[in-house]
Amino acid sequence: MKIVNEKASEPTTAVREYFPNEDKTKYTIYANGEEKYEVSFKYFTDNDSIEVAFINKLTLATGRKSVKFNRRSGSHYIIRNYSPNDSTVTAMEHENLNQILFSVPNPATSEIYLNQFRAIDDEVYFTVQALVPAILKQHLDLTADYWRMYIQDSVNEQRRLANVALVKKRMVDYSDSMVKSIINRATNKRQAIPNTTADKNLSDAFILRMDTLFTRIFKSEFAYENIVNDVNIEMPVNGEGILFVAQVKTSSKNGESTEWLQRIVASKIIPVLQQMRFATPVENDNYPNLMEDLLAVFRTDMKKYPPKTPGFDEFVETRTAILNAYEPYMVNRRIQVPVKYNYPFKIEVKQRKATWKVILNENGIFDFDDKSDQKEFIPDDLKQIFLDKMYYDRKSRKYEINICTVTITNNAGSTTTKDIQLISKK
Repeated sequence: MKIVNEKASEPTTAVREYFPNEDKTKYTIYANGEEKYEVSFKYFTDNDSIEVAFINKLTLATGRKSVKFNRRSGSHYIIRNYSPNDSTVTAMEHENLNQILFSVPNPATSEIYLNQFRAIDDEVYFTVQALVPAILKQHLDLTADYWRMYIQDSVNEQRRLANVALVKKRMVDYSDSMVKSIINRATNKRQAIPNTTADKNLSDAFILRMDTLFTRIFKSEFAYENIVNDVNIEMPVNGEGILFVAQVKTSSKNGESTEWLQRIVASKIIPVLQQMRFATPVENDNYPNLMEDLLAVFRTDMKKYPPKTPGFDEFVETRTAILNAYEPYMVNRRIQVPVKYNYPFKIEVKQRKATWKVILNENGIFDFDDKSDQKEFIPDDLKQIFLDKMYYDRKSRKYEINICTVTITNNAGSTTTKDIQLISKK
């Protein structure tokens, strides 16, 4: 087999060997009767690819490349520069300078013919033989068919991808809307005005907290009017344990006025309650059928993409992503909900007018004496309150005062506090 060496003067020849059992074709290139190059082809029929190996017998330089076919109708009869389905191959291709040019006369077998190659370690191009016209014609005909099919397949693929993307978007939008609806529903439930009253466990803990707060507040708040009343303060909280200020209500068992109590609650109690957080009931908020509902809505769309068809894997990925988004809402989901707390207690306010006179007691010590019509013993704590309020002055000897006693009976027991209000002095 004569070889035309375009850049060398020495005569060259090639010997071709075909090993059908190994799906291998080998070319040995000789110059002046000495082995110079080896070009071998290994046809991997299982994955439709060919590996090309080069050896420079003189320098021992090696190279290896492969080509993977994207075959339709056997259109890879001729491979130029490792590109299959090349529609620009011409009959005079062997006169061009190609990295590699080889033919596969029968794609059903592994036999290969080398037409042209470039040495791996220099600029020498070898033309082994011209293309066979019949093979070239068949290649160009089938390549034209390939590109027509490829273009149509591309159009079809674009349409399929567009349809898949549209359905996926609808599925994702639907799932997002469901999750948003669940979140909004839970938010609305947490923010709703409660109708449910706290159970015993929640109520007992709440009342203990209120006992401490109300006792402290009432130590400094006095009505200066007679009051005996069994009252209740209704205090609803939302699911986050925050007080519904506008919904706080005071009521009396015996129908008496709670105006004084309302004033204290509004000015003293509520500002403190607003800084507090209260325990709330927990209830299930699961939606176990979310995925079934979604698949029911898109059942018709899903039938278009059965297993092992284009688009199926993408829908599996989409369903998995949606399932992951749904999972927190399907099982073991619990939310805190609003509850209404009641704080009942009995309040008794007694007030009386008294006249105190400054005297020296039997020990010659400054003191007070009750000169009221209904004289009562003056305890030391009342005297101290009088002095703490700086009502006493050296010029006055007689003081008209109001004495207020407040007793609150609640879960913690009874607490009594007192105060004095100056009316006049002379």
